[in-house]
Amino acid sequence: MTLTDDSAHIDVHRLAINDMVVQRLHSVGPLLDASHDLLLQVFDPAVVDPKEAYIEALTEDLGANRDFQPIFVAAIFRDTPNDLLAGFVSADLMWVGNPPAKLQLVVGNIATAPSLREAGFRGVGSTLWKAALGYATEEARKLNRGIDYSTAEAESASLPFWAKLGYRWPEGVKYFQPPLEFDHRGDPVYEEVPETLLLHPLSNNADSVDARELRDIVRSIYWNWCIRPSEGKLGDAAMTRATQYVMQRVFARTAATIAEHGSIRLVDVPIPT
Repeated sequence: MTLTDDSAHIDVHRLAINDMVVQRLHSVGPLLDASHDLLLQVFDPAVVDPKEAYIEALTEDLGANRDFQPIFVAAIFRDTPNDLLAGFVSADLMWVGNPPAKLQLVVGNIATAPSLREAGFRGVGSTLWKAALGYATEEARKLNRGIDYSTAEAESASLPFWAKLGYRWPEGVKYFQPPLEFDHRGDPVYEEVPETLLLHPLSNNADSVDARELRDIVRSIYWNWCIRPSEGKLGDAAMTRATQYVMQRVFARTAATIAEHGSIRLVDVPIPT
């Protein structure tokens, strides 16, 4: 698998989006290696899970650290001298509420190969998003369920992309992505990162979300992405320390911007000018 940064032998201007192959990852191998490398090229390491987390997600028995199979999807052009990785998306289907009442598809990272982006090639991100949603919908149908929301943790530069897909901002919410890694003491490898929480109601065209449900949505993301992956790896004291950091520090900061009761308006994505 060859990434697009070294594309001297590939004329990206001759590529067509209809020729792009979308492939879900079910195992560890060169495609996962290349996909994770791409994420690290596009994003700050603080907002990318270590490769070990991706390996564990694909190899551990379901239920160990997640409720559903991970949705890792790569976009590839095969009619080139080497397979060309066009993009990658990582997402997870999660239960919301306790007891579980609804489902959300949380999109972690969507990355387009830098050379394609620089050449103005369009459609990779939206194609990957539609594929991830399709796979998640199949998973939900096995339980005779629909997906209520899709959620994204967005960086400023990506806000126009999410707006085009139909995502909206829970008005007034200031969101922080918690650390994804903790050391043996339970201290974060990276501090929390401010991002924009975006919500896409999939089961209806709601223009608001219940405040308590929004808290459950955020709690589900924090628990599944920032706490569960450390279970069984950290000692009891370190696990307690990491959990307290995520829930008592980071969740408290985000939750403080969500009303206690009532509804939160879903408004247009706040795109910087």
